[in-house]
Amino acid sequence: MRRTIIGSVLIAAVSSGLAPGRATAEHYEPRPLPRHTVGISFIGFGAGVGKAAHAGMGLNFEAGISHRRWQLLAEVAPLWGMQDSNNGPGGRVGVAARYIARSVEIDHGGAIELIGEASVGIEAFAWRQSGHLLTPDLLLGGGTQVRFLKDKQTLALRFGGRLLFAPPVDEAITAACRGTCSTGKQHIVQGFMAVLGASW
Repeated sequence: MRRTIIGSVLIAAVSSGLAPGRATAEHYEPRPLPRHTVGISFIGFGAGVGKAAHAGMGLNFEAGISHRRWQLLAEVAPLWGMQDSNNGPGGRVGVAARYIARSVEIDHGGAIELIGEASVGIEAFAWRQSGHLLTPDLLLGGGTQVRFLKDKQTLALRFGGRLLFAPPVDEAITAACRGTCSTGKQHIVQGFMAVLGASW
């Protein structure tokens, strides 16, 4: 009798662990990404250019090709920038790589994933009062994405941040500022970019 009871308990425990509707164990090899993806993100950023504050916002459009955990992306971003009392339209083009560092499957064919990203590009702004900003940049960061998986269709919602690095800004560029801009070579520009977007 005792053996029968113990056997029944073990069978029930195993069955409940395999029953649908429960989160599965961590997936060390994520579900395959679609071979080709497109996406759009809202971005907001802030940085220091000499003694001036440089900030802005815009949309980032991406198109990528995937292989296992990796994605190679082309990025185009129309932006609006502000630098002290000056402002104007701008944009950024770049090439990025995204890596799925960790993936945990959840109910109903989804996954929560930690991602790392790196991007190199060129950004440019034409200030409405006078002058311009044109500089290469390097973005390093990461975040979290939730992937909804159904057959071969995937929708990913992600949020994260990127650290922004750019070379020193020369006198011709800082001359576009007003009041608080210093002249001559400055230290490496450092800033932060927040990203909220989706891809499919």
